[in-house]
Amino acid sequence: MRIIAGRWRSHRIVAKGRTVRPTTDRARQVLFDILGPEVIEKDVLDLYAGSGALGLEALSRGARSVLFVDMDSRACAGIKWNIGALAAWDQTEIWNRRVSPALTTLLGRGSEFDWILADPPYGKGEEAKILEMVGGKGSALLRAGGGLVLESNKEAALPEESGTLELTRLRPFGGSTLRIYRHRGGGDEV
Repeated sequence: MRIIAGRWRSHRIVAKGRTVRPTTDRARQVLFDILGPEVIEKDVLDLYAGSGALGLEALSRGARSVLFVDMDSRACAGIKWNIGALAAWDQTEIWNRRVSPALTTLLGRGSEFDWILADPPYGKGEEAKILEMVGGKGSALLRAGGGLVLESNKEAALPEESGTLELTRLRPFGGSTLRIYRHRGGGDEV
């Protein structure tokens, strides 16, 4: 697995951990073709980060910062290795914890992001939890014009609206689907 484009194009990404199911190169290509320059100089939250491929791709394409969150300590060690290989410590932070408590902490701190990227484990209902936590308090986590990118199994039945979030783009590929939700009233639609 490699970074697809940007300043670290073709750099190898190491994946460690029992629970890592890396977002495929094709899915990352599709996602970042859709987002285009919208990640440049933006703050990104990479949930269920696994190998960190989504956040690293965002950094390579010009994101200002990325916070990686994953509960698997081995996955976090892999992310740490990848960040070290890219010398990107000043733009990154890694949290080794479950996503729900991490979001609760971020909400309590008043943290804001331009993009939240989430690739939760399929078939465990995590997608709905993310939509509820981000959409229910979306204005607290997402800046105006911000969005949530949610990768799911293509059979997942997810709403077109959730609190402050509205589905603006749906892109199936293989057995997965990318959904892009935007904070209502903020920014251009992707």
